[in-house]
Amino acid sequence: MGSSDDATATPNEASMFAFYRYDPSMAGAVIFTILFTITTIWHAVQLFRTRTWFFIPFVVGGIFEIIGYIGRALSSHESPNWTLGPYLIQTLFLLLAPALLAASVYMLLGRVIMILRAESHAILSKKWLTKIFVTGDVLSFFLQGAGGGIQSSGSLDNMKLGEKIIVVGLFVQIFFFGFFIITAGSFDLKLRKYPIPRCHDPSIPWRKHLNVLYATSFLIMVRSVFRLAEYLQGNNGFLLHHEIFLYIFDAVLIFMAMAIFNIFHPSELAHLLREAHEYELQSSYDKYGVQKPPAMSFSQTLLVNFNHDGLMRHLNTTPLKDFLSEPAVILIIPNMPNTPISFDINGLYILVSDLGSDIQFHWAFYLVQSRGQGIMFHVINSIETGNRWQYQTKPITGIPNSLNLLVAVKIAVMDPALHSALADRLAAVLDTPPITCRLWLKRALLELDEEGYIQLTGRVDDIEQEALIEAAENQPRRIRTGLCSRYCVV
Repeated sequence: MGSSDDATATPNEASMFAFYRYDPSMAGAVIFTILFTITTIWHAVQLFRTRTWFFIPFVVGGIFEIIGYIGRALSSHESPNWTLGPYLIQTLFLLLAPALLAASVYMLLGRVIMILRAESHAILSKKWLTKIFVTGDVLSFFLQGAGGGIQSSGSLDNMKLGEKIIVVGLFVQIFFFGFFIITAGSFDLKLRKYPIPRCHDPSIPWRKHLNVLYATSFLIMVRSVFRLAEYLQGNNGFLLHHEIFLYIFDAVLIFMAMAIFNIFHPSELAHLLREAHEYELQSSYDKYGVQKPPAMSFSQTLLVNFNHDGLMRHLNTTPLKDFLSEPAVILIIPNMPNTPISFDINGLYILVSDLGSDIQFHWAFYLVQSRGQGIMFHVINSIETGNRWQYQTKPITGIPNSLNLLVAVKIAVMDPALHSALADRLAAVLDTPPITCRLWLKRALLELDEEGYIQLTGRVDDIEQEALIEAAENQPRRIRTGLCSRYCVV
């Protein structure tokens, strides 16, 4: 590949803008045109076959690389009488291609966060994550494109002005890409420190795709830093006197990034997200009785005890269609206040109790550790807390026989390995005013859903109403019932 032909140029010659400071290699241009054509066609096939539409910019970036190296081949053919057209084609398209690749990489992190339901672990919300980084990417893209456009006039002054604008564009690209790497790293570190249940799900290959994101981000970042150094040195700089650096720090690195994504394609995540969306839709259909719900296990029904009169009273207040379509069958225990509710070990429940205070009901979480024993998580307002709401957790026994309990709503089954992590997470839920036990519990439900400890198929308000209606019906009759929530995957 070409090296400097004018290393001994006079000061006057060195101040002149030259299209190339070497004879561009035809072999290098042709080889990378072929390589980028192969990987881009492969990406296009993967894109349409798997419908991974957020990778469209990545494919377009590959097309830019192909056009750029065709431009270099044309310039090589013209040596040493280069013309502006092929020079600008290779300059612009090779400059802009990595920005398009970066746009898809930005969106990949958003998909990882979505599939893990771990938005609270990220320093940017899903709403802003892609917007901020893609906006920065677009700004960088247009600055570099504008710089190249100014250079197209062919005058010496505009060539130098275009270089300066391209430098600004590269600075913007590196700034946003650096912030992106920090965001991804921070998210990863927080997951390691505060793991969520979905982190341990072997069907979600999030760690593999996060590692791929790191590898490709490193390659794109090194290439961008090289390009910035190249332009900062100017048209007569050391890097622009040696073509080999362009191929090592641009062509090879970008090709590696594209090839890595060919092998570890993010279509896995796109497929999982579609499956999750379809599951939530199906859950909504089931909720409204549109489709027959799946059969329930014994533990899901939370079977307690009943007599014929009690069952008929419930049927008289519940439309038959709704009763038959509910995935949670509620069985009444009239006149048997001491009959315990059957709790599933490792189950996470919402408890609604009547404490006989000014507050109508008390709301708490209850994690079952063994028969008759578990941990309660709630905020309380009592003399011992200075008459202000304060978070409290404590081991507790006797909940199945509690005379104050009105309803226990099962919302999840917790892996025993996550009991401690759940306790730490609930302790981190804000209990600052304005707050009550019910409002704190609703806030906690949202955060647990975001981080994958539970999986909602409806709104938090739906769960609240589900428990509230049942508690209100049970209170005057002094009975207690257990049910699986219709709005959670249990």
